[in-house]
This record gives sequence, structure tokens and C-alpha cells, in this order.
Amino acid sequence: LALLCLCVGLCMMEVGDLQTPGMVSKSPQFDFKWLDGWPVSEHKTQIETALWSPDLDLSPEERGQLWIRLSRADAMQSKAPQLYYKLITFESPASKEIAADIKRSFPNAEISEGINNPEKLVQLQNVLSAYSVFDNKVPYCQGFNFLVAMLLMYMDQENAFWVLASMMSFYGIGDLYRNDRPTLSQYLDVFHRLLGIHNKDAADYLDKLDFTPHLYVTEWFTTLFVYRLPQKACLRIWDLFFLHGQEVLFRIGLSLLSSPPLMCASFFTTPMEKMMTFMKNALLQTDINTVLETAYLISLPRAVCRWLSHDGIFLENNKLFIPTKVDEVQEIEEFHKNCVIS
Repeated sequence: LALLCLCVGLCMMEVGDLQTPGMVSKSPQFDFKWLDGWPVSEHKTQIETALWSPDLDLSPEERGQLWIRLSRADAMQSKAPQLYYKLITFESPASKEIAADIKRSFPNAEISEGINNPEKLVQLQNVLSAYSVFDNKVPYCQGFNFLVAMLLMYMDQENAFWVLASMMSFYGIGDLYRNDRPTLSQYLDVFHRLLGIHNKDAADYLDKLDFTPHLYVTEWFTTLFVYRLPQKACLRIWDLFFLHGQEVLFRIGLSLLSSPPLMCASFFTTPMEKMMTFMKNALLQTDINTVLETAYLISLPRAVCRWLSHDGIFLENNKLFIPTKVDEVQEIEEFHKNCVIS
């Protein structure tokens, strides 16, 4: 019913219903002093200005700290400072799947190079195993390894675990991995309708081919674009994801289908059987600044923004995992009962 109401709202959308971002100035010299403890909420406008700028230039250390602060992972960790290292002493219920996944090659060359050493692979296995023990509501899936590998390039394994926990719960990514993936199906349907609004020509051609969003948007959303985009592009998208949440995924996805090199004359002559390869090759040539310029100007209906917000229809039950009391990690079920939002 909620999805039906949302779809009706999309069909009846008027200009006044659009959620339009404010203008962002270019080339700010952002002061990262706030990373040392300043309240993020007091600097959101300044942070937003910096993260949308085409001139943003962060060191790996700054980017790691940015993701930790914006995701509230530091607050989560402070509630249970020893939990992660206790969790990795337990055998994961998905140990066989994890062992197989860490040996897989990563499509992103930069991540593959950065993670492909014995120390990082052990850390990758540790984080994946710990999270599979920690969260008994989200079954382990292969896409997790792409998310954790990305995190481990910019922070240590303990912080990577807590950022992952925040992504899965507070940001709602875990809903995309739940059994039967009902939320993912709803996201794909909404994306399809939004594409018809923002780029009707592309939507009509893909519909003609029967090339539905589940064939390409699924991997975009479940891996936060890591599976298909170059590292530089992914970093900028992740920065904005941690600031704005899931609406960024929709805006970036719509922008990719409205920007070169993906959106060109060849797109409309590519047959069904070659469309996946065409998209894959085009996305590797993505100019992230062009994509962000388009994404910044994309307006989503207010109903969609509310739907994707932290207190929206599907995220209202996603409590941020901040343990209030952890005496014995063996009592994992009791631990989950005591998880509350701060």
C-alpha cells in the first residue's frame, strides 16, 4: 500500500513537489578541524558545500575520518569498545561463503590492488565474519565483500566494522540484502518510474528492450556502485552517500543514464544482448564531475525523499546499532535486544 501511494504521488508530481538542493559554491578550502570532535550537525552546510565541489581533494586519512564521523561509527564504537575483537573470536555462520568470496577478484582495479595482500585479506575476512555474527537479521551475501574492501582502504578493520554496521542499519543498506529482497524490488520499481520522469527517451528504449532496472541497478545499489564505477567516482559517491543517505544512489543512477559516455547516440542502437556490455564499458569512462553536476540538479519528489529518509516508511524500524550493555558476547541474542538508537 505504501509503495502504491508513492507511485501515485510520482505520477501526480508537480514542480512544487520537487526536493531541490541549494546552490553549492565551488572550490572551498574545507577545514577538517571538525573531525577532531566538533559536532557534525553544526557543520552540515559547510560539509555539503565541500563534498559537492569538483575541486574536493581529500587524503586517504581525511576520507576515512569523514566516513567514520558522518556514519556515526565512532559513537557506536564508543558504546562497545571491545565488541569487535570479541566477535572475531567466534566462528561465522557464513565461514565457507566468506572464505570463497575473499579469494574472488574485484572488478575495481584500485581496490583489487589495495586489498590483495595477506594482511588486508585477513582483515577483510575478520570484518565479514564479525558482522555475520553480529547481525542475525541480514544474511551474508557476496556484495558485502565489495563494501568492506572499500572501507579497508581508508580505515582500520575495527572502524570498517562499525561503519559497515551503520551502513546496514542506519542507512538501510541491509534491507537490500534481506531474504527475498522486498525493499530492493520496491527501490527498482521507484527508480524505473523516476527514470521515466527524468529521461523518458532512455526509459522508453530500455522498456522496448525489456532491459529492466533489476538487470543493472541491483548491482549499483547493493555495492554502492563499487562493482561498476572507477575508484575515483566511487569515492565521491560514497562521500555524498554518508552525508545524504540513499537518495544519493537514486540521483547518481539517474545522472549516469543522462550523462555521457553512457548516454549517447550508440545507446539507442544497442540491442538487448549487448546492452550490459555497452553499459559496463561506458561506465568505466565515467567523468565523475559531469555526473555530479547532473546529479546535483536532479530533483526528487518530496514523497521519495521522505520515503528514503531515516524515519521514512521502510526505514522507520532500522534502529542504529548502538549497544547499551554487552556483558557476554556469547549472548548475541540478548545483545541484539539491547540495541537502541542514540
